[in-house]
Amino acid sequence: MMSLLTKIPFGLQLESNELVDVDDVDKGRKCGCICPSCKSALIARQGDVNIHHFSHVKSDVVKECEYNLLFSSRMMYLKLLSNLTSLSFITPSLSIKLDGYTQSQRPLYQQNDVTYSQEIELQNIRTECEVNGRIFDCVAEVKSTSIAIQFSYKERPEIIVDENDGIAVINIDLTPIGSLIWSKEPDEKYSDILMRYFVGEDADKKWLYHPRSIKVKQQTEVELRKRIVEANQRERKTEQVYTGTYCANTFQVMPKKTAVGDYYCKQCHTRWARVGGYICPKCHSPCRE
Repeated sequence: MMSLLTKIPFGLQLESNELVDVDDVDKGRKCGCICPSCKSALIARQGDVNIHHFSHVKSDVVKECEYNLLFSSRMMYLKLLSNLTSLSFITPSLSIKLDGYTQSQRPLYQQNDVTYSQEIELQNIRTECEVNGRIFDCVAEVKSTSIAIQFSYKERPEIIVDENDGIAVINIDLTPIGSLIWSKEPDEKYSDILMRYFVGEDADKKWLYHPRSIKVKQQTEVELRKRIVEANQRERKTEQVYTGTYCANTFQVMPKKTAVGDYYCKQCHTRWARVGGYICPKCHSPCRE
C-alpha cells in the first residue's frame, strides 16, 4: 500500500495552473506538469503494464517531498468542489451510546440516534472557507443551515470540533481511496472515482459535530440513570428473595432455616430447634413443621 500511496494521479499543469489528471496530459516530460508541493518537474508515466501515475524527476528534487496520493487527492477535491454550485451528498448516521454499571457491577448501556444516514443537497459550495476563525476544506448550505466537510488521512488527522465552532462538521477519511483509485477501469478518470467516493454511502464518513448531539447526549444520560436506578431496585429485591424462603400463602420473605429439623410457627413467625419440642415457646401454639 505504501508504494501505491507514493504514486500520484494529479499534477499541476504549468500552462493552465490547474491540477490535472495524469490521463489528460501528454506522456512523459511533455506533460508540462510540476509537483504542487515542491515545484519539481513531473513525468507522466502512461505505460501498458503499470498503473498510470505521475512521478518526480529525480534530478529536480532538492528534498524529500510529502506530495503523495492522499495529499494530491485532497487538493483535487478542492478544485472539483470549487467548480460546483450544488451536489447530492449522503450523510453518515450518528448515535450517542453511554455505558454504566449497576450496584452489582452489571454493565448497562443506553443508545439514542442523533441523525440517520440520508441524501441531502449541498448548495452554495465553497472551498477553504473560514467560519468563526477556523478554515474548513468545504462549507455548503443545506436548507436553512450550514455544514462543513473536512478531509483527513494519516498525515492530516481529524480536527476537534465543538459547539463553539457554530457549524455541523463531517469528516471524510481519504485513506480508502488508495485501494479504489489504483483498481480503476481503463476508461475511468481518477477524478470520477474521487467524486463517487465523496458523495456515496461507502465513504469513510463520520460526524465530528452535530448540533443535536448535545441535547441527545443529555437525554441519553437521563435515560441511562433511570435504567440503572430501576435495575438497582430489582437487584435489591432479588437479594431479599435469595436470602430467604418464599412463603406462597402469605407472600412474605422469611428468614432461612438455620438448621435442618427446626420448627416454624406460622402464627408469630418464630423458629426454634426440635429439641425444644413442637410447642411454640413464644405464643404456645402447636407446630409440627
